[in-house]
Amino acid sequence: MKYGLRIKFLVPTLLLVVLFMGASAAVSYIESRNAMETEIIRQVNFIDDEASRGITEWLNRNTLDVDLMKTKNPAAGPCPAFQSTDLI
Repeated sequence: MKYGLRIKFLVPTLLLVVLFMGASAAVSYIESRNAMETEIIRQVNFIDDEASRGITEWLNRNTLDVDLMKTKNPAAGPCPAFQSTDLI
């Protein structure tokens, strides 16, 4: 079976185009996946840092409030509105 000159050039050219398109798609997929993973890790670290900072500030503020309450009236004892029986 004889193939014409057009088929002899068309088939290898199409195979090369399809091969390079597949390679390009694979590289694009890998690069975008890596970029998304990097961004996810960056955002998780940011959220972690902000939560940690918020908890630290909350603890410091409440520690200062407790210290302030102790220095205002150290002999007053516990708050009258809060009794140990409230916990039971």
